[in-house]
Amino acid sequence: MVRKKKGKKGNLFDILFIGVFIFIMAITIIFSSKILHEVADGFNETLADDSFNFSNNETVTTLNTLSDEFDLVYDSSFVIIFMVLNIGVIVSAFWVRSHPAFFFVAVLLLIIFAFLNMIFSNTYFEIMSEPDLAGTALNFPMMTLVMRYLPYFTIVFSIFTIVVLYAKGGGQEG
Repeated sequence: MVRKKKGKKGNLFDILFIGVFIFIMAITIIFSSKILHEVADGFNETLADDSFNFSNNETVTTLNTLSDEFDLVYDSSFVIIFMVLNIGVIVSAFWVRSHPAFFFVAVLLLIIFAFLNMIFSNTYFEIMSEPDLAGTALNFPMMTLVMRYLPYFTIVFSIFTIVVLYAKGGGQEG
Protein backbone atom coordinates (compact mmCIF):
# COMPACT_ATOMS: atom_id res chain seq x y z
CA MET A 1 0.00 0.00 0.00
CA VAL A 2 1.41 3.36 -1.03
CA ARG A 3 0.65 6.20 1.33
CA LYS A 4 0.60 9.73 0.00
CA LYS A 5 2.40 12.34 2.02
CA LYS A 6 0.07 15.28 2.54
CA GLY A 7 1.25 18.81 3.12
CA LYS A 8 4.83 18.12 2.01
CA LYS A 9 4.92 19.81 -1.35
CA GLY A 10 7.50 21.99 -2.93
CA ASN A 11 6.94 23.13 -6.45
CA LEU A 12 8.19 25.72 -8.84
CA PHE A 13 5.52 28.25 -7.84
CA ASP A 14 7.22 28.50 -4.46
CA ILE A 15 10.12 30.22 -6.22
CA LEU A 16 7.76 33.05 -7.21
CA PHE A 17 6.47 33.24 -3.64
CA ILE A 18 10.05 33.54 -2.38
CA GLY A 19 10.75 36.39 -4.81
CA VAL A 20 7.67 38.33 -3.67
CA PHE A 21 8.39 37.62 0.00
CA ILE A 22 12.05 38.65 -0.27
CA PHE A 23 11.14 41.86 -2.10
CA ILE A 24 8.58 42.84 0.55
CA MET A 25 10.95 41.86 3.34
CA ALA A 26 13.80 43.95 1.89
CA ILE A 27 11.62 47.05 1.55
CA THR A 28 10.24 46.58 5.07
CA ILE A 29 13.71 46.22 6.59
CA ILE A 30 14.99 49.35 4.84
CA PHE A 31 12.02 51.45 5.97
CA SER A 32 12.23 50.03 9.51
CA SER A 33 15.91 50.89 9.68
CA LYS A 34 15.26 54.40 8.41
CA ILE A 35 12.54 54.98 11.02
CA LEU A 36 14.61 53.47 13.85
CA HIS A 37 17.65 55.61 13.05
CA GLU A 38 15.53 58.77 12.80
CA VAL A 39 13.85 58.05 16.14
CA ALA A 40 17.20 57.31 17.82
CA ASP A 41 18.73 60.48 16.36
CA GLY A 42 15.71 62.50 17.51
CA PHE A 43 16.03 61.16 21.05
CA ASN A 44 19.74 61.89 21.12
CA GLU A 45 19.22 65.45 19.86
CA THR A 46 16.48 66.09 22.38
CA LEU A 47 18.44 64.62 25.26
CA ALA A 48 21.60 66.50 24.32
CA ASP A 49 20.02 69.62 25.78
CA ASP A 50 21.70 70.55 29.07
CA SER A 51 18.39 70.81 30.91
CA PHE A 52 18.00 67.04 30.66
CA ASN A 53 20.33 64.68 32.41
CA PHE A 54 19.48 61.39 30.74
CA SER A 55 22.98 60.34 29.78
CA ASN A 56 22.74 57.31 32.08
CA ASN A 57 19.16 56.48 31.17
CA GLU A 58 18.81 52.78 30.35
CA THR A 59 16.15 53.44 27.71
CA VAL A 60 18.42 55.75 25.74
CA THR A 61 21.31 53.29 26.00
CA THR A 62 19.11 50.43 24.81
CA LEU A 63 17.73 52.48 21.92
CA ASN A 64 21.23 53.45 20.79
CA THR A 65 22.41 49.83 21.02
CA LEU A 66 19.37 48.63 19.07
CA SER A 67 19.95 51.29 16.46
CA ASP A 68 23.59 50.26 16.07
CA GLU A 69 22.93 46.51 15.87
CA PHE A 70 19.73 46.56 13.78
CA ASP A 71 21.40 46.81 10.38
CA LEU A 72 23.91 44.02 10.91
CA VAL A 73 21.38 41.60 12.41
CA TYR A 74 18.74 42.13 9.75
CA ASP A 75 21.23 42.14 6.89
CA SER A 76 22.50 38.72 7.96
CA SER A 77 19.00 37.45 8.78
CA PHE A 78 17.78 38.44 5.33
CA VAL A 79 20.39 36.29 3.60
CA ILE A 80 19.81 33.35 5.95
CA ILE A 81 16.03 33.47 5.40
CA PHE A 82 16.54 33.70 1.64
CA MET A 83 18.81 30.65 1.60
CA VAL A 84 16.65 28.58 3.96
CA LEU A 85 13.51 29.25 1.91
CA ASN A 86 15.21 28.24 -1.34
CA ILE A 87 16.82 25.13 0.13
CA GLY A 88 13.47 24.22 1.69
CA VAL A 89 11.78 24.38 -1.71
CA ILE A 90 14.47 22.23 -3.28
CA VAL A 91 14.28 19.61 -0.52
CA SER A 92 10.48 19.57 -0.43
CA ALA A 93 10.33 19.26 -4.24
CA PHE A 94 11.53 15.71 -3.75
CA TRP A 95 8.11 14.80 -2.33
CA VAL A 96 6.15 16.04 -5.33
CA ARG A 97 5.13 13.52 -7.94
CA SER A 98 5.95 14.93 -11.34
CA HIS A 99 5.99 13.61 -14.84
CA PRO A 100 8.76 14.52 -17.29
CA ALA A 101 6.13 15.65 -19.80
CA PHE A 102 5.76 18.84 -17.76
CA PHE A 103 9.46 19.66 -17.94
CA PHE A 104 8.98 22.24 -20.70
CA VAL A 105 6.23 23.95 -18.71
CA ALA A 106 8.67 24.18 -15.80
CA VAL A 107 11.32 25.75 -18.04
CA LEU A 108 8.76 28.30 -19.27
CA LEU A 109 7.82 29.09 -15.67
CA LEU A 110 11.51 29.48 -14.82
CA ILE A 111 11.82 32.17 -17.51
CA ILE A 112 8.67 33.95 -16.34
CA PHE A 113 9.76 33.88 -12.69
CA ALA A 114 13.23 35.16 -13.55
CA PHE A 115 11.61 38.03 -15.46
CA LEU A 116 9.27 38.86 -12.56
CA ASN A 117 12.15 38.78 -10.09
CA MET A 118 14.08 41.08 -12.42
CA ILE A 119 11.19 43.52 -12.06
CA PHE A 120 11.31 43.15 -8.26
CA SER A 121 15.06 43.74 -8.30
CA ASN A 122 14.77 46.85 -10.47
CA THR A 123 11.91 48.18 -8.35
CA TYR A 124 13.98 47.68 -5.20
CA PHE A 125 16.85 49.71 -6.65
CA GLU A 126 14.46 52.36 -7.92
CA ILE A 127 13.07 52.78 -4.40
CA MET A 128 16.54 52.72 -2.85
CA SER A 129 17.77 55.43 -5.23
CA GLU A 130 15.53 57.95 -3.48
CA PRO A 131 17.74 60.44 -1.63
CA ASP A 132 16.07 59.77 1.73
CA LEU A 133 16.73 56.02 1.54
CA ALA A 134 20.05 55.88 -0.31
CA GLY A 135 22.14 56.23 2.85
CA THR A 136 20.10 53.65 4.72
CA ALA A 137 20.38 51.12 1.89
CA LEU A 138 24.18 51.33 2.09
CA ASN A 139 24.00 49.78 5.57
CA PHE A 140 22.72 46.50 4.06
CA PRO A 141 25.44 45.22 1.71
CA MET A 142 24.38 41.54 1.73
CA MET A 143 20.73 42.38 1.13
CA THR A 144 21.75 44.68 -1.71
CA LEU A 145 23.81 41.86 -3.22
CA VAL A 146 20.89 39.41 -3.07
CA MET A 147 18.50 41.95 -4.56
CA ARG A 148 20.95 42.89 -7.31
CA TYR A 149 21.35 39.26 -8.41
CA LEU A 150 17.82 38.09 -7.54
CA PRO A 151 16.98 37.02 -11.13
CA TYR A 152 20.19 34.98 -11.30
CA PHE A 153 19.50 33.36 -7.93
CA THR A 154 16.00 32.59 -9.19
CA ILE A 155 17.40 30.83 -12.24
CA VAL A 156 19.91 28.80 -10.22
CA PHE A 157 17.45 27.71 -7.52
CA SER A 158 14.77 27.01 -10.14
CA ILE A 159 17.16 24.78 -12.06
CA PHE A 160 17.96 22.86 -8.88
CA THR A 161 14.23 22.53 -8.16
CA ILE A 162 13.52 21.34 -11.70
CA VAL A 163 16.31 18.78 -11.47
CA VAL A 164 14.91 17.45 -8.19
CA LEU A 165 11.35 17.43 -9.55
CA TYR A 166 12.08 15.65 -12.81
CA ALA A 167 15.18 13.55 -12.14
CA LYS A 168 13.13 10.94 -10.29
CA GLY A 169 11.55 9.73 -13.52
CA GLY A 170 7.96 9.55 -14.67
CA GLY A 171 5.43 9.33 -11.93
CA GLN A 172 7.69 7.90 -9.23
CA GLU A 173 6.96 8.96 -5.71
CA GLY A 174 9.79 10.64 -3.81
